[in-house]
Amino acid sequence: MLLPPADRAAPSRAPDTLRAGAFRSGPHAGLTVDLGGALQAFNERARDLLGLHDADVGQPLGDLDISCRLVDVAASIDLAASIDLAHALRTPLLVQAPDWALAMGETCYLDNETSPLYGALGAPIGAAIALTDVTTLVRVQAELDHQTGELGSAYEALQGTNEELETINEELQSAIEELETMNEEVHASNEELCSRSVDTLGFSGSPSISRPS
Repeated sequence: MLLPPADRAAPSRAPDTLRAGAFRSGPHAGLTVDLGGALQAFNERARDLLGLHDADVGQPLGDLDISCRLVDVAASIDLAASIDLAHALRTPLLVQAPDWALAMGETCYLDNETSPLYGALGAPIGAAIALTDVTTLVRVQAELDHQTGELGSAYEALQGTNEELETINEELQSAIEELETMNEEVHASNEELCSRSVDTLGFSGSPSISRPS
């Protein structure tokens, strides 16, 4: 049985609805901007993380309060530069874990993946920005690096102590050898003295007494 036209058309809209739903409820903060750099959409995670509002849609990304936070301090790459570079390379561009300054002086770390978007004819129409919160991972790694550094310092100190103990042991061994040498010399001196005493007693003997004839 043929379905009514409206029902037949419904499946064609389903992928768009699913994509929109996945974008809205995705686990990562997501933004889309047009070629002019204006914000076109964002999901709930981006709203919570960046403090976005519905009124921000249509505003240039550079004019929003979040623009000052979307900066990779280490590489000096901001979102606008990421978008331009992603379009130039025609491939997603990943900037890993730059510092983001949030409200109340907090700092978090977000991986920023910027993907160029193209229309049906292959012409660029904008970019999608996915932000993944890796703050916990970065802090755990920093703590691990710190602990590794402390272990390295402790190992170096232990190695130095071992070297000192080896030096002391060598000095003690040398002192023992000197004492053994001295003991041998004393023993030889004692034997020589004993030998001289015996010789002296043998030569002197007892005095002889002559009897009258």
